[in-house]
Amino acid sequence: MSGDIFVIGTNARGETTSIRSGNNLVFAEPELGGMRRPIGAPNSYEQARTNAKLDQPGWNTIELTVKGAAEAEYKVNGVVVNRVFNMERAMGGGFQPLASGPIALQAEYAELFYRNVRIRELP
Repeated sequence: MSGDIFVIGTNARGETTSIRSGNNLVFAEPELGGMRRPIGAPNSYEQARTNAKLDQPGWNTIELTVKGAAEAEYKVNGVVVNRVFNMERAMGGGFQPLASGPIALQAEYAELFYRNVRIRELP
């Protein structure tokens, strides 16, 4: 499973579209019933889960497209599994668009390998 987005701490926030699945909110496009919901600040820990289990023999392909602070889209093997909108960070007593910063590739509880990592600026 890949594609969860975690906002940890109270200095960042955004929005995603999700539906309730049991005790979790999971990503869903609006045409599938997803409703726009805030994630992150002022709460200390929020997440936008995915229920996608897209696996293929060999290597999986992950694609993250970030359009400034407006939108980030996460795909696994060509399928959108999560999307975040209106990303902001706390600065100077208020919130400013999160237009730059690090990209974190992370794995928890399992060994994970990356290869052919490429970063390019979009036109």
